[in-house]
Amino acid sequence: VVHGARITVVTGGLVALVAVAGGILFGSVAGYHGGRVDTILMRGIDVFMSFPGLLVAISVMAVLGQGLGNIILAMSVAQVPRMVRVVRSAVLSVRERDYVQAMRAAGATDTWIIRRHVLPNSLAPILVQTSLAFVEAVRTEATLSFLGLGMPPPAPSWGNMLDDSRLFLQTA
Repeated sequence: VVHGARITVVTGGLVALVAVAGGILFGSVAGYHGGRVDTILMRGIDVFMSFPGLLVAISVMAVLGQGLGNIILAMSVAQVPRMVRVVRSAVLSVRERDYVQAMRAAGATDTWIIRRHVLPNSLAPILVQTSLAFVEAVRTEATLSFLGLGMPPPAPSWGNMLDDSRLFLQTA
């Protein structure tokens, strides 16, 4: 079980990192700038979120095939929209604070304000969502491997182990 956890935990960690990176990039831009940029980005995110994450991951894996890189890509496509929504909402609440307005009045660039003031004060919900993305990625990787869409069978992952042990349920 511990040997199979290597692939599962690495996959979950990488998916969480990709989701955080994508979420911070798109969410901070949409939340800070607002207006037309926000509308366009969030309608695209709404389209992605209209499909269940597992269905999106299965679809991507069916097209791309098996492999660790494809698993990470498939699950990241499913996780990034959630992270974008969380980051955007945190940035929307922080961007109206007095210290952000003071930095704008002092002539600071938007990039500097986002990096130095908005994102550090938005970290709490981002960290919570990151931990949830990790857990969801572990579960999804096990599900994909169990269904035969994850890592190829000789690789030890939790989903492959469950699939192998399924044959012994009647005798054990």
